[in-house]
Amino acid sequence: MKCIIVDDEPLAIEGILMNIEELPTLEVVGTFNSAEEANEFLSKYHVDLMFLDVSMPGMSGIEFLRSLQIKPLVIMTTAYREYALDGYELGVVDYLMKPIRLERFIKGVEKAKELHGLRSLPCVDELGKIDFFYMRSGGKLVKLVYNDIICIEGMKDYVKVNLKDKFYLTAMNVKTIYSKLPKDIFARVNQSHIINVKYISEIKNDVVHYSNKKTALSKTYKKDFIKNYIETKLIGR
Repeated sequence: MKCIIVDDEPLAIEGILMNIEELPTLEVVGTFNSAEEANEFLSKYHVDLMFLDVSMPGMSGIEFLRSLQIKPLVIMTTAYREYALDGYELGVVDYLMKPIRLERFIKGVEKAKELHGLRSLPCVDELGKIDFFYMRSGGKLVKLVYNDIICIEGMKDYVKVNLKDKFYLTAMNVKTIYSKLPKDIFARVNQSHIINVKYISEIKNDVVHYSNKKTALSKTYKKDFIKNYIETKLIGR
């Protein structure tokens, strides 16, 4: 896994580098003393895993993590236990307390390796068509089958993925998750709603009715929605 280290303390970076030397599965592609420097690197290069300090001058590790639309796997490193809940709510792989013991470091990396492996699994049905994906929610990876998803709602820095009897939250925006979904199954109908077209029952007065719920069909998305999901299925006399 390609990894980076973000920490304002040179000694802390050196300690993590020494631990990484014991693990041939990790390749360090950058070390940074601030979130701003790391953010610039992440905008240009792919990274699988980030070791991220919580307390840094300027933007903190928690603030930096919240600002990222597309996140690598993250292991947080800190001397402060009180930020652990924030970290896990943002879906971090592990939360390591400084000074970091090698055994504990290896345990966190093993978790990351397992999750990285799941991300790489081929997600196909019996016809060879992708029909599910994995999403990080509540500190774990959950498997979501496309046909089970009724709708996805935007909630500021999070999206809420609604199934029939449960829902999952993840730190992502609507634009990002929509870009990764199959457009023949999911339709974006307004700024905050993506709907599985399977569950749409009717469209009336620019209101989309689905699974006993309803939401507005905004002008921004109406043309594409009609073209892609209505005209191709419309039977007239």
